[in-house]
Amino acid sequence: MTRAFNLVTKWVSASLIALACVLAPFRSAVAPPASVDDVRILHLPPSEEAVREALFNPWHVQPLPAELVDLETLWLARLMYSESKRAGEQELVGWVARNRAETGFRGRHTIEDVAQDPYQFSPFVVGKSTWHYYTSLTVESSAPGWQRALALAYYVRHADASLRPFSLDTRHFFSEQSLVVADSLPEWTIGREAVVPARPMQLEPQRFRFFAGVS
Repeated sequence: MTRAFNLVTKWVSASLIALACVLAPFRSAVAPPASVDDVRILHLPPSEEAVREALFNPWHVQPLPAELVDLETLWLARLMYSESKRAGEQELVGWVARNRAETGFRGRHTIEDVAQDPYQFSPFVVGKSTWHYYTSLTVESSAPGWQRALALAYYVRHADASLRPFSLDTRHFFSEQSLVVADSLPEWTIGREAVVPARPMQLEPQRFRFFAGVS
C-alpha cells in the first residue's frame, strides 16, 4: 500500500510539473510587467512639498520622467512655452489656462480645448507657423527650456487651488511688447486694473499683464 501510494504521489508531482511547464508561456504573456509597481508609483500625483517647491522656484524645476506627462500636461506645457520662455511667466500663463478649463470659459473644459480655442492665444492661431511648431512639440523634444516647461506644467496641473496666484476668474492676459500696433490695448482692458499675483514675482508690465472678470 505504501509503495502504491508513493508511486501515485510521484505520478501526480510529475504531472503537475509538466502542466506548469506547458502553462508557463501563457502565464508570462498575461502577467503584469515586473516594473508594474514602479509604473504605478510614477502615476501618483506629486507631493504638496514638491509642488510648492516647483511653484515658488520655477526656474529651478528639473525635467521629469516622460511617463508622468499625459496629454493634458503636454498641451498645457505647449501653451505655456508658446507664450514665454521665462519660468515665472510660464507658471502664470498655466494658471490662466487652468482657470479657463475649471470654469468652462467659452465652453472649454479641457486644457487641450482651451489652448486651441480660436483666436484666444496668438501662437495657436491655426495655420500660423507658430501653431505648427508648438503643436509638434512632444515629451521627447529637446528645444531649449522645453523639458523644464513640461515639468512646470505638471506641477501647475496638480497644484492645490490654495496655491493659485490670482483669482479663479483671472482668465486673460496680454503682452504689450507683442502688440501689432503700439498702444492699441485690447478693449477688454479698458477700465480694468491689472491683477497683482498673490505671491512675490518679478513680473514686467510691458511683458505681461493679467486681468480678472473679463467675460
